[in-house]
Amino acid sequence: MTGLRTILEGVVRTGDMQGGALSAEARKALISYRQRASWVANGVLAIVALAVLTVLVGSIYYFRSPANLKIAVGGLGLSLGPALVVLRGAWKDWGQANLMLILIQDAREDQIKRLIDSLIR
Repeated sequence: MTGLRTILEGVVRTGDMQGGALSAEARKALISYRQRASWVANGVLAIVALAVLTVLVGSIYYFRSPANLKIAVGGLGLSLGPALVVLRGAWKDWGQANLMLILIQDAREDQIKRLIDSLIR
């Protein structure tokens, strides 16, 4: 939430509230943040799928001894853990930005200020 928190702190600091809604610049920043999180999640997912496919193909065609297969599967297991943690974080950031955009869509100015204040704290 550090990226979202930074955007919201910038909204409070610069006063990007206009007529009960966020300004166009603040909304663009949230949309851009959501798109970055989506790109990161999709990129990590593609890398994970490629790694699994590589080990699968390698196990079928190239790893003839069980020792080599154990090394490949162990390396895959060690690398997938951190990748899935990054994927979970990116997916969470995407969801939070998307939820924020949905919540502020028709909210009044006092509701948006309360929401931003509670998220920054």
